[in-house]
Amino acid sequence: MRGDHMRQRGFAAARRAVKNAGRQPVRLHGAAQQRPQPVPAVLQKVRQYLHEQYAQKITLDTLSARYNISKYHLQRSFQRYFGQSPGEYLTRLRLTRAKELLRATDLPVSEVAYRVGMENTSYFISVFRSREGATPNKYRKSWSTFDAAGAPPWRDRRS
Repeated sequence: MRGDHMRQRGFAAARRAVKNAGRQPVRLHGAAQQRPQPVPAVLQKVRQYLHEQYAQKITLDTLSARYNISKYHLQRSFQRYFGQSPGEYLTRLRLTRAKELLRATDLPVSEVAYRVGMENTSYFISVFRSREGATPNKYRKSWSTFDAAGAPPWRDRRS
C-alpha cells in the first residue's frame, strides 16, 4: 500500500516536471528572493578593488583582511549578489582584459598574461583555451577574420 502511494507521488512529480519544462523555477523561500536587495557597500568596494587591482595577486584572504569581513561570508555574499565567486569574477575580468590586449596590441602572450595578473603563462593559456575555445594566439590571429555571422571562426557554432 505504501509503495503505491509513493509511486503515485513520483508520477505526479514527473507530470509537473514535464508540464513545467522550459520554465524558470520559482523560488519562494527567503526574503532576498522575493525582491532584489541592494548590493551592500562592502561588496561594491570589493568589486571596485578587483577592477582596479586585477593585475595584482589577489586572494580571498587578502580581500577579507582588507575589508574586515570573514572570507566565508565574503565568498557567500559575493556569490549571492553577483552570481559568481570572487575568484571566478576575477578570472573573467582578467580574461576580458587579456582579450582586449590581444586584439589591440602585438604583445607576446607571456606579457599579456603577466599584465592581467596571471604570471604562469601555461596556466593562462590553459584557462584561456578552456573559456574561449582557442589559444590566445589563435584568438588573436582569427580576430580580424570574422565570418558573416559575426562569430570568430574558431568558435563552436552549435546552436
